[in-house]
Amino acid sequence: MVDADGNDAELGEMLCRTPSVMRGYHKDPERTAETIKNGWVHTGDLVQQDEDGNLFFVDRIKDVVKTGGMNVSSLEVEDALLRHPSISSAAVVGLPDDYWGEAVTAFVVARPGHEVKPDEVIAFVKDTLTVYKVPKVVHVLESLPTDPQGKIRKRELRAQYANNRTL
Repeated sequence: MVDADGNDAELGEMLCRTPSVMRGYHKDPERTAETIKNGWVHTGDLVQQDEDGNLFFVDRIKDVVKTGGMNVSSLEVEDALLRHPSISSAAVVGLPDDYWGEAVTAFVVARPGHEVKPDEVIAFVKDTLTVYKVPKVVHVLESLPTDPQGKIRKRELRAQYANNRTL
């Protein structure tokens, strides 16, 4: 595990090196060079190590929100949102913000037969999250964009809402 500067860290990007991991991306030398550096595969996974040497997945590095000089795990905020009894699914991204750098922004879908009000959602998560992790904006959507495997396409949310800020 290494930090952004390549130094060993207790919280950082997981690296791996073995011939069986990958040789590179097919006909994509630029992406291969971004991913494999000095023989190490940079996984893009942010992990934390405990005192026993166990690794715990924290988030994808590209999904960590950098707000006001602090790093916020999108998964931590999503977990807090999903505890709300009226929310069936949630995604959190960082959107450009002149003051914060990135604003923690939530996208939620209501459970069938339920109504979700953004201000109530923000009040709900304030009880469990540190203040800088609380979403600045909550968008209530009919559905979240997903790929064929059902994984939420956060990059689509970023692209669609990056210039559509309501802070």
